[in-house]
Amino acid sequence: MTPALVLRDDWLTSYSRTETRRAYLADVTAFLDWCHAAGVDALEASRVDGNLYRDYLIALGTLAAATIDRKLSACRSFYDYAVEEEAATLNPFGKIDRLAAPGDSTTPWLSRDEMKRLLVVARDWSMRDFVLVSLLGLNGLRISEAIRADAADLGRSAGHRTLRVIRKGSKVGVVPLAPEVDDAIEQLLGGRREGPIVCRLTRRGAIATPAAPITREAAAKRLRKLAEWADVNPAISPHSLRHGFVTHTLADGSPLHVVQLAVGHANPATTMRYRRDELNLNSNPSLRLAEGLLEGVS
Repeated sequence: MTPALVLRDDWLTSYSRTETRRAYLADVTAFLDWCHAAGVDALEASRVDGNLYRDYLIALGTLAAATIDRKLSACRSFYDYAVEEEAATLNPFGKIDRLAAPGDSTTPWLSRDEMKRLLVVARDWSMRDFVLVSLLGLNGLRISEAIRADAADLGRSAGHRTLRVIRKGSKVGVVPLAPEVDDAIEQLLGGRREGPIVCRLTRRGAIATPAAPITREAAAKRLRKLAEWADVNPAISPHSLRHGFVTHTLADGSPLHVVQLAVGHANPATTMRYRRDELNLNSNPSLRLAEGLLEGVS
């Protein structure tokens, strides 16, 4: 292995979450491969190289600005480590500005009526589907938190049925479960007191044996299928339901800091982005103008 690859693997050990390591591994390896193709020593890359790589990602034409920002952020973190370890003299990504403006969000979310239709369809198909949609849409969990949820993490506190979840940074959170969701989980578990809650199913809809957690990809695919059957936006993702949770709870008047705590955001500005998206759409003057001008137009 080259020195850059050895350093990359050492750097990755500082991240405990499998999903983070997997994403950062892909992002940094892509830059190292780009350096190799360009004849650049990765540990001697300059700021010009960093800018050229950013321009290369933009020129692909297939990546959203936020995705490019994430890839550059991973590279920036890697080179911070390389400089600290004295394996590199500078960070080629240290002064590259973000492409996506703070507050921008392209994540679609569901209205209350759409969310209710999705819950009804999910329950009609399987308790597993209903629990998955509920944890994402009624508790605002990240998909990684939902698929890692274990029967052993269920408990009771202050009169509520609760679920212990592992947040980003290995922080522990506890969320309350609605009685209907609690009942669905109990039916799904069938007396089992350990193992994944949101588990894989056989083609006939039975819980696979031995119980195994559903993958992120399978969860996203299943959600799109449920959305199609519920006649709601089929482009939604697991994050769309978390987005909707924040949007609707803020609209209901829940204090910002309470919603921030509920979803495990480190920064309240992140939480407020979701509310801003809703206000930008519902308050846009184009709707009022169209209502007046299109009246009687068929």
